[in-house]
Amino acid sequence: LAPTMGHAFEEIVPTPEKPEIADFIDPEAITVTGECGDQLFGSILMQHSFTSKRFLNEKGYFYGSETLASPWEEPFCRAMVNRGLIRAEQQGALLQWLRPQLAKSPIRINSMYDFLWWMNFSLKWQHETTRILNRFEKLSPDMVSRMEHFYRTRPFQEWALSRSNHTELKFPLTTPRNAAKARVHVWKNYKFALKQFIFLYTNDASYFVKKTKVGSLRHSPSRNFAIDANWNVISFGG
Repeated sequence: LAPTMGHAFEEIVPTPEKPEIADFIDPEAITVTGECGDQLFGSILMQHSFTSKRFLNEKGYFYGSETLASPWEEPFCRAMVNRGLIRAEQQGALLQWLRPQLAKSPIRINSMYDFLWWMNFSLKWQHETTRILNRFEKLSPDMVSRMEHFYRTRPFQEWALSRSNHTELKFPLTTPRNAAKARVHVWKNYKFALKQFIFLYTNDASYFVKKTKVGSLRHSPSRNFAIDANWNVISFGG
C-alpha cells in the first residue's frame, strides 16, 4: 500500500519530470482514486459563489451564495453571455438545448445548485473516470482494470439520485442569522455526509464545523487528447 495525495499535501513534491499526480501511478499496481466524488455531491464551480462578487462578476461566474438556492436559468445564461460563450440572443436556444438532459434527472432541477450537480453528474462521469489515464502514452485493458475509482459504484450513484440525500446530506441549506431571510448554502456544508462520516471516526468538532472543501487534484492535460473504446491513446502529432 503506497498512499499518494494531491498537491495540497507534502507527500508529493511535483518536479518537471513528474508534474502531476498521475505521473506517480505505478501501472503494475492497483490504484484507488477519489474520482467521481464531486459528481455525487455537486461541483467545485459552486465555490466561486463564495468569493467576492466583483471578482466573480468580472470573470462571468455565478456570484453570491444566494444564487445557488435560486432558480438557475437567469444567472446561468448571464454567466454564459459574460464569458463570451454565447450571444445574448442565443439564451433561449441554449435553454431549449439543455431541456432534454435536465428532464432525465430523477430530482427536479430548480436551483443553481441542482443544475450544477446534475450537469456534473450526468455529463462528466466518463471524463472523470478516464482523465487520470490521459498522461500515459500506452494503455491496455489489463492496466485499466487495475484502476479503481472509489466513488464510481452503483450504490454511490443511487445514493446521489435520492431526493432526501440531495437536499439533506450533500449540501444542506442553512438558516441565516436574520431568520426572515431565505435559507442559503454555506461552503462549509459542502459534502456534509462525508464530514459526518469523518466526525464519527475522529470526534473532531472543530473540523466538522469549520472544514471546507479543498481542491485535491493537480492535473493538466498532456499531449494525449483522446482515448478510444479499445484504450488506444490518441496524441497531438502522433
